[in-house]
Amino acid sequence: MKRIAAHIGLTTFCALAVAFYLPENITAVTAGVFAVAAVLLCIFKKTRKHIGVIVIVVTAALSFGVNLAYTALAVKPVVDSCCGEDQNIEATLTDETYKQYGKYYYRLTTDTVNGENVHTKILLKTNRPIDIEPFEKISFTSNVIPTVNNYYLSKGYYITVDAFTLRHTVSQEDDKPLYYHAIRLRQAMRDAIETFLPEAEASLCSAVLIGDKYALDQSVKDDFRVVGASHFVVVSGMHFAILCMLSLGLFRKLFRRRYIYYPLTYLVIILYMMITGFQPSVMRSGIMMLILMTGRWAMRQTDSLTSLGVAGFLMPFIFTPYGCGDIGMILSFAATFAIIVWADPIYAKLRIRTKPSHLVTGWLVKGVNYLISLISVCLSANILAIPLSVFLFNGFSLMTLLSSLVLYPLIWLIMAFSLGVCVFCYLGPLRYLALLLSWPLYGLTKLTLFLVQTIASIPFAYIHVKSVYFYVWTAVTLCIGITAYLLRKRYRLLPYAALLSAILFLSGMIVNTVVQLNTNTLTYCAGKEGCTVYLNYCGRIHMLRFDCDSDAAYQMMMRLTDDYGSAQSAVCVNNRERMNYSRMSDSEFDIRHYLVYDETDEIFVENEPEERFGGDSVFFLDDSVTLNTIEDNGKELLYLTDHERSVMLIPAGYRYDSIPEQMRDPDMIVMSKPAKAYERLSCDTLILCSDSVQKEKLPCYNSLYTSADRSVNLKLN
Repeated sequence: MKRIAAHIGLTTFCALAVAFYLPENITAVTAGVFAVAAVLLCIFKKTRKHIGVIVIVVTAALSFGVNLAYTALAVKPVVDSCCGEDQNIEATLTDETYKQYGKYYYRLTTDTVNGENVHTKILLKTNRPIDIEPFEKISFTSNVIPTVNNYYLSKGYYITVDAFTLRHTVSQEDDKPLYYHAIRLRQAMRDAIETFLPEAEASLCSAVLIGDKYALDQSVKDDFRVVGASHFVVVSGMHFAILCMLSLGLFRKLFRRRYIYYPLTYLVIILYMMITGFQPSVMRSGIMMLILMTGRWAMRQTDSLTSLGVAGFLMPFIFTPYGCGDIGMILSFAATFAIIVWADPIYAKLRIRTKPSHLVTGWLVKGVNYLISLISVCLSANILAIPLSVFLFNGFSLMTLLSSLVLYPLIWLIMAFSLGVCVFCYLGPLRYLALLLSWPLYGLTKLTLFLVQTIASIPFAYIHVKSVYFYVWTAVTLCIGITAYLLRKRYRLLPYAALLSAILFLSGMIVNTVVQLNTNTLTYCAGKEGCTVYLNYCGRIHMLRFDCDSDAAYQMMMRLTDDYGSAQSAVCVNNRERMNYSRMSDSEFDIRHYLVYDETDEIFVENEPEERFGGDSVFFLDDSVTLNTIEDNGKELLYLTDHERSVMLIPAGYRYDSIPEQMRDPDMIVMSKPAKAYERLSCDTLILCSDSVQKEKLPCYNSLYTSADRSVNLKLN
């Protein structure tokens, strides 16, 4: 069997990644199915010859079993023993603090929980900063809850503390581990860049060089996501390739002996992994690069697919089996696999083979072939990256090929110049070289930010689809592939089946976009307490109410994330809604603009595009959607109008007399509890956020929906 290491490693990674996102009972069934299949393959003589298939099936069964065992033996005991109210925790801060979505995040490792020795990762989130440095001790008492965010689960944080304020004590430790010095070096590199560049340009350089994406402004991150270039601002294989090219070329010029410059390059790779925080995607790239460099040092032909498989097999042992579910890791693996398998064949089909007789023509052909090689890499990477983006983010960028071709040389130069600035900044007499390099670096970053913003502003640059589309397309693709395989020519028809699948994928996206552009709906979802109301106006989501209970808020958050991925605006009229929006931000659901009712100075969402209001205000949510807010005794009534219909959202305790007379006859009313004189209102559709219906206090209506209906989707056009 050829490439057995690649088969085992890739199967292990894929099975663990799938198991991470499956419910536990389905994971158990899948493990059983693979185990039975492995036994049957070993029993029958005809199937025993297919060693490769047997190895893949056995590896898959073991991988699903490993996920189940890890959940039962490692994750659940931590959750059961540590979660609860008023837990006394002593922990160590193991990395830098970062701020995101208006909160401060602290990655801790516990020393004791309620006096017992417990060593596990815990994520601490606060709205107030804590004066603590990496590898200092912190003691506090707080409520501990299980982590529900897949992003943090894949990082190994199974329990979370989410506190507005925290009573704590901090103590210093004299003995610092080696990683502490890597953190200090990362801070020194960031400080060097910030010394010579303005804030916006310096944050882009930090993101490109050391993967510090938290330094980027949210609007810049959104633009990179829209143009399909987020991989440029997180450390990936491209960054390691650039680093190895620069360091290996430098050391080769300085020392000229293989046993010197290759080990030095190894040290640079390991140091870079430490500086960038040992993230799963970083480790994948670093391990693969070390394997490839070892093959070159030994003057042996290296196999990229085997190197990728070995990296995939080692990931669960370096991190945890849950680490294979990291989104960055999945996309990195998929893109690397696609490049290894399809980039060369695509390039062979597209490149210019003619041998020019003139020197100028020869250089021109080389330049065109280089451009074709970049196109081949981008096309091959997106073969798997686009479907995975639809599944993971409910959309994909139509600009990803354009942005990759335009930005790749710029990112290459930004990384090289940023590294030069960091090196020369601390070399005393050569500090002027850092200043000299900062001038072109400033121009490169300005050009990059301008190009990203310009491409992101192109209409339909990013297409949103619901997650169900991915499952339907996957099922259709499997049917097409199986049909093509079962025909006489078998493998020869599979490329045509893949082309047909791609056509269906893109045409379905276009149809979905056209349908969304002509869709105006109001969706109401009820919880045990309160409800959620949002407007889908031509594919753009506007959150109007989000004051349901915690369980319903989380379910609604997941539903919105799965179906849309982002909201154009969100109205926040009380503290409960602020907390729910804060939780939604933790799931990386993108809310582009907040309308915050200024009833208190304590806000949960900071550093986001927001507009405060109080009293009677008017907002234009969209081209033809107007939102009026009318205040009565600290409560806000929302009145929404467009060209065709009007909707009024009445909070509990709002007086009938405070409703303007011209607004007492809307097309649709959403109210919490009917009160005195509300029977004088009239509407076509009434939505009541309660199961108890008092007919005598209800407005006049044609259609009635209550909390018993759970979820209602009503067309406005």
